[in-house]
Amino acid sequence: GATDPEATDLWKQVEEGITIITRGEGVRVFDQEGKSYLDLVAGVTRPVHIGYGHKEIAQAVHDQICELCYFTPMQFANKPAIRLAETLAEITPGRINQFTFVCDGSEAVEAAIKLARHYHYGKGEKKRYKLISRRGAYHGVTAGALRALGIVLPMRQIMEPLLPGTIFVESPYCYRCPLHLTYPGCDIACARDIERTIEFEDPEQISAFI
Repeated sequence: GATDPEATDLWKQVEEGITIITRGEGVRVFDQEGKSYLDLVAGVTRPVHIGYGHKEIAQAVHDQICELCYFTPMQFANKPAIRLAETLAEITPGRINQFTFVCDGSEAVEAAIKLARHYHYGKGEKKRYKLISRRGAYHGVTAGALRALGIVLPMRQIMEPLLPGTIFVESPYCYRCPLHLTYPGCDIACARDIERTIEFEDPEQISAFI
């Protein structure tokens, strides 16, 4: 059949203007021309902490998919999730012994916001809905995560107005202090700003700090 001119043009733009990563090995990735890049950001959004090309992990994934690729976690459990939860319970601080497994950071933020709201609802504190986030923070691109996005990016601006109730406070960034102060003479003004903001917004309406 005939080739779609628009599709051909788009692919040409991709080839000419976007680097196509084709494979990874150890701490390096390689593009379509074989050029090597040292990956210092673990896949940019940071999910590749252990590097690339680990055959034992690929084999474990293969074996698990062959045995059971997926079944709903609603009202059911599975052995790998139980084993992982047990391991996490052993290495996490305090009495943390319950875990919610999700697919990515955006979904983790969504789950955390919902769990906070669910917790307060269960305690009868139904007016707790406000979420405190920091300016400069990045929390993902789904609806709830965008709500807490503290960076001025088109992905947030295009989707506005977002869900109400997000409050932004300054980040504790001494290297380039947003308040133009110097530690310790600043008397931790960024932390005091959070305290003042909570008091101004009403502590009984705050659901979570991310």
